[in-house]
Amino acid sequence: YVVLTPLIGALILKEKLTIQAWFYIALATAGLGVLSITGLSIGAGELFVLISAFLFAAHILLLSRWSKDFDAYTLTFVQLATCAVVSGVPASLNGFVAPPDTQVWAVVVFTAVFATFFAFVIQTWAQARISATKVAVILTMEVVFAALFSVALGAEPLTLRILLGGSMVLVAMIVIVQPKVTPVKNDS
Repeated sequence: YVVLTPLIGALILKEKLTIQAWFYIALATAGLGVLSITGLSIGAGELFVLISAFLFAAHILLLSRWSKDFDAYTLTFVQLATCAVVSGVPASLNGFVAPPDTQVWAVVVFTAVFATFFAFVIQTWAQARISATKVAVILTMEVVFAALFSVALGAEPLTLRILLGGSMVLVAMIVIVQPKVTPVKNDS
């Protein structure tokens, strides 16, 4: 979605991007590739990932448009209600199985509140203030954090691939969110 967001924005919504922005989009994409790609095979899974990336990019672009006109909490409620219907209806076709105990319920509630509701409110609020392209690059940090936690929890060793890919994404994210500095004319 890091490439699709500005691409859809440019082609469909006629948004303009600088050469520098495209460079940092490419850098973040390359970093994601270094972190994620371990082999080159194309199948149904890759098609689903591409469709998901397209839909995620569309979500980021539409949220950038709508977040300026609507309250963050209201828009978050609409997003979460839509997700509940779109995912809940097909999931219920196989029958609903409630979490088996209070520990699992606690995890479900924690995830719903902190990883979903608060994350959506923050993203909705932020997208009223920064561009969709910047949001897409910032969200690529998810893969970097996944790699960092994987290393920290002992699931993966720290490798050159993780360091290089993570650094590329981090640099792209830091630089693209920096405000433009306009030189001040000195009249003296």
